[in-house]
Amino acid sequence: MAKSPEIVLDWADGSYLFALRGKQIEELEAVCINPATGNGGIGIAAIGLRVMGWAWHGSDLRHVIRLGLIGGGMGAVAAERMCRTYVDDVPLSGAMGEVTPDSPLAVAIAVLTAAFAGVDKQDEAPGETEAPKT
Repeated sequence: MAKSPEIVLDWADGSYLFALRGKQIEELEAVCINPATGNGGIGIAAIGLRVMGWAWHGSDLRHVIRLGLIGGGMGAVAAERMCRTYVDDVPLSGAMGEVTPDSPLAVAIAVLTAAFAGVDKQDEAPGETEAPKT
C-alpha cells in the first residue's frame, strides 16, 4: 500500500486535510527558531524531535498546523484565520496539561508523523468497489 504525507484530522470545527510537502517543509524550516542563533533556520528533523520530545516552542506548533493546512489545500489566509482562532489563544497541549486529540500539540504531532512516516493511502474510499462490467 502506498504511503502519503496527507492526513485527515477532526480538529477545530470540522475535518481537515493536512500535509507537509516540499514547499511547506522549506517554509517550516525557515520560520522555526534555531536556538543556537535565535533566528529562523532549523531542520525538519530537529523540529520533529523538539515537538515530539516536549521541547517545542509555541510557534513550532502554530507553524506546523498552518503549513499543514496549506499543504492540504487550504488557502494561506484561511489557514492563518484557523490558527488565530484555534491555536493562538487555547491551551497548547489541551485541558489541564492532558494532551487532548484536538489540541495544537496533538495535531502538530500527527501532521509531523504523517510527513515523516506517511499514512497508508487507500486507492478506494471505504465501501467503494469497482462498478460491474457489462
